[in-house]
Amino acid sequence: KPPPVTSFQVWPPLATQREIWAEGGTGPARLAVMDRADCPKTTFLGRANDRPAGTAYAGVAHECTMLHSLEVLQSDRRQGLAAHLTRASAIWGQAQGAKWFTLAAVAANAGANALYTSLGMQVVGQYHYRIKPD
Repeated sequence: KPPPVTSFQVWPPLATQREIWAEGGTGPARLAVMDRADCPKTTFLGRANDRPAGTAYAGVAHECTMLHSLEVLQSDRRQGLAAHLTRASAIWGQAQGAKWFTLAAVAANAGANALYTSLGMQVVGQYHYRIKPD
């Protein structure tokens, strides 16, 4: 489990979480998708250095917890908060009846992929986008 006062389950997301997501590039359109999701869902507010420093969204469907939009402020990275938020999401999903924990990370995101590997996760599939030539 994450240490005490490191992560808090919150729904709906707080203004500070929206600000953290915005700083990382997650805007209103993606937040609207989170809001519309018709499944058990929640967010996690993460704290580091006695202040809000990260956030994540998780939903459960078909016995799978899916972690989305994990974001830690640049100034607070590499201190373990992303791992705490990931674990909090998995624990929450398990309490919702999920048997699997899933997420998507682009191959180029070396930091995220190293984190998930360190947590014992494995790559089980890949996807890519196709662009129609003009």
